[in-house]
Amino acid sequence: MGTYEGIDHMLRSGNADFLGKIGTVVVDEVHTLEDQERGHRLDGLIGRLRYVAPEAQFIYLSATVANPEGYAKKLGAQLVRYEHRPVPIDRHLLFCQENEKAKLISQLAKEEYSMLSSKKHRGQTIVFTNSRRNCHKLAGALSIRAAPYHAGLSQYERKKVETRFAKGELPVIVTTAALAAGVDFPASQVIFESLAMGIDWISVQDFFADERKGREA
Repeated sequence: MGTYEGIDHMLRSGNADFLGKIGTVVVDEVHTLEDQERGHRLDGLIGRLRYVAPEAQFIYLSATVANPEGYAKKLGAQLVRYEHRPVPIDRHLLFCQENEKAKLISQLAKEEYSMLSSKKHRGQTIVFTNSRRNCHKLAGALSIRAAPYHAGLSQYERKKVETRFAKGELPVIVTTAALAAGVDFPASQVIFESLAMGIDWISVQDFFADERKGREA
């Protein structure tokens, strides 16, 4: 098991023998093929793995792919759908004035944090916003404990936030697309403060992927 980049580097370095005889390859988050930064790496990795393990079974996983039939055809795979979710997802669209946004998010986060799961875990919230500056601004404006989290923080600062959130000590994290880099938090509620992420509008696939980061953890 490893990241796309890690296994790709291993194969490029001539260390394929280290993987042993490969019988099955499981590629998670296969919709990453559409990602502008990582997609070409995954595409190349799949090609190299097929070359070094031509007899291996390839299984591609995704809970957010927008066009599963197209992916199955492109990858030469048989499509298998599994739509059962042990924890259902509720989606709501709320409208409010800009100056009331922090108050509304605070209210939703407080209600979530007051709830306890069957394992006695408090409900926690991830809030997505569209810039690092807004992470700090919004986290400071909420009337519940919250911390900003983005790629501009030091590793120590990010790790501190991750640890506090994982322990249930931090009700809210306000973040940017930094969570798309493979960070998962055990959140039960995800709020999109804006319909944009950076300078781009949130796509359907982005919405489902970021939403799932909280719900699945």
